Formats: sequence, structure tokens, C-alpha cells
Amino acid sequence: RGSDRRGTKDGLTTITLTLTGRSPLTGRADRVQLYARELDDGDIVYAIFVAPDDEYRDFRSTFERMLRGLKIDSGALKPSG
Repeated sequence: RGSDRRGTKDGLTTITLTLTGRSPLTGRADRVQLYARELDDGDIVYAIFVAPDDEYRDFRSTFERMLRGLKIDSGALKPSG
């Protein structure tokens, strides 16, 4: 199962995708949050967070702080030469 939310940040496209399913390793329900953001040059950066569904609330604030702290220098990602 899943759901998505689309938006913009600094005029560029963002997508948040939530997926839920059962872990084949633990048999427990997991929640996956995938965040995708378009960069100035059209490239895309992803952040993916996974936690057991029944514990996701405990991890959410940490995941959000990590996402807010993510700084991308798209110029530094380009190969030199």
C-alpha cells in the first residue's frame, strides 16, 4: 500500500511517498518514507527512512530533523573537467 504527496520547495518539485508492507525478515509491518526533491539542474536527490510501522511515531521527529538538516550543493555534485 502507499500514498504520495507532491509539492514544491524553492520553486522545485518535491514528492513524499509513504509505503507500508510486511518485512520478509521480521514478519512485522514496516513503513517506508521516501522523499525526492528536484535540484536546480534537474537531477533528483532521495532520502529514504524505514522503521517498523508500530514504532514509526517514535522515529518520526528524528527523520524530520535529518531531512531538514540535509543540505545539497548541486554545484559540488558535478564532475570537474
